[in-house]
This record gives sequence, structure tokens and C-alpha cells, in this order.
Amino acid sequence: FFFFFLQAAYAKLLEEGGASLQSALQAVISIETKDIRDLVGGAVTVVGTPSENVYANLGNASYHHLLAFEALSGQ
Repeated sequence: FFFFFLQAAYAKLLEEGGASLQSALQAVISIETKDIRDLVGGAVTVVGTPSENVYANLGNASYHHLLAFEALSGQ
């Protein structure tokens, strides 16, 4: 990874998610939740531009991923 903080986050998620299927699902739920939060925050900076649609589509995909992972984990 180019940025150290990304490498550290990746290593932490691998460690947390490697213990069991349930812990792996919790790790990806964490990732999708953060993605949605970041996309919502970024979307406000591109309102009225062509990029607004990109943020909306990415957010929608992350939301559906989150629902699927939550269903698999029993949440």
C-alpha cells in the first residue's frame, strides 16, 4: 500500500476477520458501513456535477452489500 494507514487498516481487518466466518462478516460490515459514511460525506461536495451520480451508485452498491452481509451474519 502506498499509504501506511491503509496497510495498517488492512492488516487489522485481516486479523479481526480471520478468526471465524462470523468475525469475517463483522469485518466486512465494518468496511461497508465506513464506505457508506465516506460516500455520503463526499457526495455533498459534488452535488450538481456528473460525479454526483457516481457517488450515488457507489453508495447504493455499498448499501446493498451491507444488507447482504448483515443477513448472512444474522443481524
